[in-house]
Amino acid sequence: MGGKVIGTYNSKAEAKQVLAGIKAAQAEAQKQQAAQQSNLYASLNGHPDLALSSGGVDFSLAAMYIHFQFGGGNPMTINASSIDFSGTNQRQLGLDKIGIGKTLDPVNLFNAGINSNSLAFGRLSMTRVSETQFSIAPNKFDFDYQPDASWQRNAGTMLGGAVNYNLWLSPGSALVPLIFGGSYWVNFNGTATIPK
Repeated sequence: MGGKVIGTYNSKAEAKQVLAGIKAAQAEAQKQQAAQQSNLYASLNGHPDLALSSGGVDFSLAAMYIHFQFGGGNPMTINASSIDFSGTNQRQLGLDKIGIGKTLDPVNLFNAGINSNSLAFGRLSMTRVSETQFSIAPNKFDFDYQPDASWQRNAGTMLGGAVNYNLWLSPGSALVPLIFGGSYWVNFNGTATIPK
């Protein structure tokens, strides 16, 4: 038999070369998985042609839920301009008091009521970029209880945790995000428009 036994190499250099090839293949597989996830989330948002280079996906609770289930704890990037703040204003969120270049942390989104923004993010750190544009600092999607937060925020956190950990299906369903997904950082690309 002229072939080699798997795992047997002629030299240390040959073994290192094979290991480098395996690592390169793993890195490429991770890159392809990230692109597939991005395209899945983009499809959920009605944008199947959206790629990673576009700066993220449009905000939707469905995409965030799926990422929590199967995203492996990897960060998710959302186009900040896709977050709809038309139902609120800067005064409600406490942003009317800060100038350009200044940051308000935290901004309690529950001050604007219970909506998809407040349920997804609870509280954010925002910096004024212009009269109506705000950048958003990265935020962890993790359903943590915060003793200094409003009761609405913590109630929303408990409800969101029950939904995202699939407790509405059965206690065993919580294994899906625990094995394949879990908490992750949300990065925001660009700025969000918040009316005065």
